[in-house]
Amino acid sequence: MNLTASFFIQNRKKLNELLTTNSCVVLWGNPIFNHNENTHFPFIQNKNFYYLTGIRVPNAVLVLVKRKNSVEECLFIPEPTLFRKQWDSNVMDASQATDISGIKEIYWTENLSKWLKNFELFSLNVLTGIYKNSEPGIQFHNQKAGWLKRLLKTNYVESVIPIMNKLRMVKEPVELELIQQAIEITGFGYKKLIQQLPNCKSEKQLHWFLIDEFNRNGANGMAFDPIIASGKNATVLHYVENSADLAPNDLLLLDIGAEYLGWNADMTRVIPINGIMTKRQSDVFDAVEKAYKHSLTQLKPGMSITDLNKITAKAIAHQLVVLGLISEKEANENDAKIPAYRRYYMHSASHFLGMEVHDVGGRNEPLTEGMVITLEPGIYINEEKIGIRLENDLLIGKNSVSELSGHIPLNWKDLLDWGNS
Repeated sequence: MNLTASFFIQNRKKLNELLTTNSCVVLWGNPIFNHNENTHFPFIQNKNFYYLTGIRVPNAVLVLVKRKNSVEECLFIPEPTLFRKQWDSNVMDASQATDISGIKEIYWTENLSKWLKNFELFSLNVLTGIYKNSEPGIQFHNQKAGWLKRLLKTNYVESVIPIMNKLRMVKEPVELELIQQAIEITGFGYKKLIQQLPNCKSEKQLHWFLIDEFNRNGANGMAFDPIIASGKNATVLHYVENSADLAPNDLLLLDIGAEYLGWNADMTRVIPINGIMTKRQSDVFDAVEKAYKHSLTQLKPGMSITDLNKITAKAIAHQLVVLGLISEKEANENDAKIPAYRRYYMHSASHFLGMEVHDVGGRNEPLTEGMVITLEPGIYINEEKIGIRLENDLLIGKNSVSELSGHIPLNWKDLLDWGNS
């Protein structure tokens, strides 16, 4: 499956519909980021830029100009000189850029400032990628916003990010197909890990089997650093070392997801390393599974992630009482600064999913048709070396919610049977 230019053309059309007349968007793609003087990180394109163009070369720029009776689109890419072609495979000529993006006007990035000066942008409402945080990859775009202000000799440059967030929250059918394919590949990964578990002595071995299986099934990579956490490691929310030896009586938490053509899956399952859970392990697993099922039945279109968090937290608190970890009184202390359940369940129940694993969207945003979120309750008991988190990817429909990853069993017994089938 490949994305065609029509997808990116449609995305730009949706953006133009949300822009006011006499607006101009100047949006940079990402540069290459170095991690020392001589080597650089693998190139990852800015998600908003890719959503609008499909272009994966670094240092590209999109310019959209909306006037009363016309819309002009221009794409700037680095000139594919002989030197660049000899040193870097990630170069593109004008015809390739047009084929991918559907944009006919292609120029070289080296001429961007001259072009902008000559295009009479001074009378337009100019928007670019201005972000709120200051991570290194984000600083680049905020710096470009400053450069644009100086070039146009104005302080009135707005952020296009709120508009892009609105567009990306609701997935097009082709995006849902890509997410579903990422989920299918992730399922292959679970099968491989379950089948290889008896032959593995460490989390690291499982990690390498996962990489191989994702590659064999067409993934473009990992959606995130996988969490392959055994025993006490599973009580660390973002444990990514994946380096410990496996102990027979421990549980294994597998928080993994494939990326497929830029869209992601994110799922978590838990299994016993020796194929058998103790009564206590089983009780904690059952508690999380019950909280998951309760939250899923309560979730409805029109609610928000904040609403879902409250439902899940209440369900987890009830299960913690059943497990003897907190008292009934503690479970009902709604005005506590730090609720008692936070000792054993300290994260959100959900996030948006799409081009980013934690995709764009506000926690108070009403969930509407076409949005994709996760549901991931958990209980973490450090002193007992038990960490359970169960996570599926959900599609918000018009009147209901469906589990995109529901065909990959959540229950550990069913999962082992499925994985070994």
